[in-house]
Amino acid sequence: MPEKSAEDQIHMFEQMNSRNQLSADSYERFRRTMVTRFDRVFGNPPWGGVLKGPLAPVYDTVKKQRFARIFPAAAKGKYDVYGLFMERSLQLLTTGGRMALLTQDTYLDKEWARELRKLLASKTKLEYIVDMNPFGQLFFNAMNAPCVTVVVNTQKELDGACLSVMSHPPKDFKELGTQERREKVVETIREVLAKLGTKKQQANHLFTNAARIELQRLRETAPDRWDLSGSAGKAAFPSNWFTAAELLEMRQGVTPGGCLDVFLMDEKKAGFLGLEDALVRKAIKSKELERWRVDWKDRMLFYPYHATERAFEPAFSIQWDEIEDETLKKRLTRRGMNDALDFNQQIDGRETDIVKESGINNDSVKELFKHRVSLGLIKYPKAAAYLLVNYERLESRVFKKKNIRAFNRRWYEYLWPRDGNIMLAKPRILSPTLIRSVRFVLDDVGYLSDHACLMIQPTKKTDCTWREFQKAMANALRRKMSDDDLLLYCLRYCLAFLNSKYAQERLTTGHRPTPKGSYTITEEYLKEIPIPAPVPSRFL
Repeated sequence: MPEKSAEDQIHMFEQMNSRNQLSADSYERFRRTMVTRFDRVFGNPPWGGVLKGPLAPVYDTVKKQRFARIFPAAAKGKYDVYGLFMERSLQLLTTGGRMALLTQDTYLDKEWARELRKLLASKTKLEYIVDMNPFGQLFFNAMNAPCVTVVVNTQKELDGACLSVMSHPPKDFKELGTQERREKVVETIREVLAKLGTKKQQANHLFTNAARIELQRLRETAPDRWDLSGSAGKAAFPSNWFTAAELLEMRQGVTPGGCLDVFLMDEKKAGFLGLEDALVRKAIKSKELERWRVDWKDRMLFYPYHATERAFEPAFSIQWDEIEDETLKKRLTRRGMNDALDFNQQIDGRETDIVKESGINNDSVKELFKHRVSLGLIKYPKAAAYLLVNYERLESRVFKKKNIRAFNRRWYEYLWPRDGNIMLAKPRILSPTLIRSVRFVLDDVGYLSDHACLMIQPTKKTDCTWREFQKAMANALRRKMSDDDLLLYCLRYCLAFLNSKYAQERLTTGHRPTPKGSYTITEEYLKEIPIPAPVPSRFL
């Protein structure tokens, strides 16, 4: 009997092994699909930001590199995976084919999607963009911001217009059931598009606004963001004017990371505890920021960090220059200790005995603390004693399945303390992160807040432009001022434009509100706020 060739053997095996045959057929279908072009592509792709860590939808470095090569427009920065599906859909379309995808609406203005917007604006005819921002929970039981995008694959730039719809939180839904609400949304979108017709530039109906956006304008604004409101867009300003983003950098507030009741207190409690003034700061919540002013509610935040000649650091870092006992200093150095409240390492036999007897817990750390006070290692004893009452709660805090120490934090630290030099600076401008109307205020106290507030001030990043601005201000005032007075004057000047009617218009025009109707203060928004160059005539 003649010997079978390798090809014959594989063929016989495939016929006999149904699972292997199924795999071979599936692979062949997949191969054909990958090289096939389609007239229609539609769907609801998955979404999720590509960040670090195994919980991200894409976290493998090799896979990220491959995606960046295959999807050069969408795989940029901290992109969302749905962007890859949008670019892949275009790759699968025939010329003249149509794509309709339901995705999140973040691609309309996020930095990562600027090349994706350029691709859509230059290689397709955008027919519809229907932003259903407030209705993620209604349709999908998720707090996402859905958006329907319909395009024709042209592979070239075209004239014409895209029909856009922006939605706002409705006010008359309370009496309607879930299905009735869904039907109401669909009906309202149909009606506002019908009102727009073929000639109107804008139309409104209930909680929707429709507009006809020229494709040329979408191409021009792709590097920035897409304004779907149909407004005239940003006004043109003299070239020597500044923007708020050129002069000021914004930073989020601190994040204690659990046990907020330990850190947040009223002024009376802070006084009763006798906590050292250097570690207790006046604190605010975003709702206490009114336009122009702060309505402080006697809130205090225990911030366990202090300033040194080098920088802000955890308040119980060992102060080597204050230790007079050279033997003790050498012992601490040998053990690699750099924090006076690090109880996982024992300094001497006395501490070793305490830990052997009781372990490390709320009771034993108090004994260790007393011993370290006697050695002169504790700079703020009242604050340390207060923290130790809550030792087990604080040291067991977990974030993303990791103990707080895994974030290179000491057991008593904040999860995100930020830069103390910036968090406690004054004067500066403050704003809530989410607002419905502009509420910028001048802070000459140095309030602390969580991430719901933004600290807005000149920094190293803006130093060059800020110096130019200050020089123009000094020339305009025509009088000598101290550096502190000049800084205050410049911030007040900026504040006037940040709280202007134009700033309010730019906040809401074409920007996407959150599902609850608020707007986010971002660096991109600050780029839209002009700060006129100070000139003498304005101050005479």
